[in-house]
Amino acid sequence: MPDATPETTEQTIDREQIKQLCGEAYKAYDQQDHKTSLRVFYQAWIKLPKPQHDHLESSWVLAGIGDCYFKLRQFQQAIEALSSALHCPSGDQSAFIHLRLGQCLLDIGETGSARRSIFKAYQLGGQKAFEQEPVKYLESINDLIQP
Repeated sequence: MPDATPETTEQTIDREQIKQLCGEAYKAYDQQDHKTSLRVFYQAWIKLPKPQHDHLESSWVLAGIGDCYFKLRQFQQAIEALSSALHCPSGDQSAFIHLRLGQCLLDIGETGSARRSIFKAYQLGGQKAFEQEPVKYLESINDLIQP
């Protein structure tokens, strides 16, 4: 009887390659090249074995994809990526993912859902989560955070 083998090559995760791709994506992002960044994040996504949502790295990659779509003002695509990221390991504990999702929702007029996501971001990350963001997002939940 043959020995049971660990995951096949297709199923193993090359974490270093995914980290490298995410690093490249963030370099492009920092240079305001959001389309290139988005493309590289998708390259990282396809490196994840299926089902992708089962892997910790999936939340990083989907958050990056959602963030790029947010910067490109393609809010529906951003909402899809960020909503999916919430279902990945540790995704629901990310203030950033909740904040970006809330921002997208607010920017398309989904105020109720936006406020829930933005408030969750505040609960997870406090005021610090909003430091680099336009004040309108924190102001959208002022009535929930004021004593």
